[in-house]
Amino acid sequence: MIDSQGLVYLHVALVLCPSFTQTPMSCFADALRLAADHDDRSKQILFRWDYASASKAPLMSSAGLPVAPTIALESIVDYDCIVVCGGLLGSLGQVRPELVDLLRAAHAQNRMVIGLCTGSFLLAEAGLLDGKSCAIHPNVLRAFVNRYPTTRPVTQGSYCMEGNLITCPGGVLSLDVAGHIIRHSSNPSRTFKAFDYLLFNYENPRNYVPKRPYQERLDTASDLVKNAVRLMESNVATPFPVTELADRLATTRTRLTRRFKNDMDAAPAAFWLGIRLDLASRLLLERNITMTEAGYELGFSDTAHFCRQFKSRFKVTPRRYRALYRAKTPLSP
Repeated sequence: MIDSQGLVYLHVALVLCPSFTQTPMSCFADALRLAADHDDRSKQILFRWDYASASKAPLMSSAGLPVAPTIALESIVDYDCIVVCGGLLGSLGQVRPELVDLLRAAHAQNRMVIGLCTGSFLLAEAGLLDGKSCAIHPNVLRAFVNRYPTTRPVTQGSYCMEGNLITCPGGVLSLDVAGHIIRHSSNPSRTFKAFDYLLFNYENPRNYVPKRPYQERLDTASDLVKNAVRLMESNVATPFPVTELADRLATTRTRLTRRFKNDMDAAPAAFWLGIRLDLASRLLLERNITMTEAGYELGFSDTAHFCRQFKSRFKVTPRRYRALYRAKTPLSP
């Protein structure tokens, strides 16, 4: 806690893994920055933080941003809170092996240890998550289960907290973790200041996302089906067999199909095709692209096949669909 002598609330070490994803790191670090200063001068007054590299090679984010560490990796055990910022799963093999020992040592000293994105893999590698719940992104669920079968991964919620361990799937959810840390190590006003500056408001998002036509069913669906739909939506241009989809979700094709028919009243393959065709209809109305381009963007390499599937769903060809819409709304894109 801070006092008249100018002590800080928390010293934080952000450990950046090879090919780390920028969004989780930026969300967490920017929240600290805004909470740390009384004004907006980015001074490390109430909170202090440094960056360490988990790689011996030059450090670069997954988006190609080169970063220089400010402290040696070995010094992270001296910090109150260690945040492991993971990244591309294939790059975890480049992490320095001593990081695992450092995380064990920090945990033994009752330091707060946080895994963002695939950073949770390293907490599990250190044995810190055995028998514990941990928040994992659905895209890496199968890999996590295969490597760490004694953990209890979950794919819903912003983060999981087990004692002095926190795991988070990453992305903008990392801001929730930062808010929790700021609030519980200082006072709510610090969190309010950070979130206000970041224009953070769950109830009034600034980016409008059209409601899915299947949203109501999805809201009451099982976690397995919700995770499957996320993977489908993330791979509309590169669909793969349902067997592989089930494998990525650490389940069987039979179980996935049964849950899908129960929750969404459709088989997984048919539902996935519907997602792609619904998106194709939006592309045709919102962008001046050809039928071939629309089909290609959504994984249809054969234009004739795309047009047949489109007509089967909407009862008209893609060209006729666009013409009918524009006849009703001449000022449409």
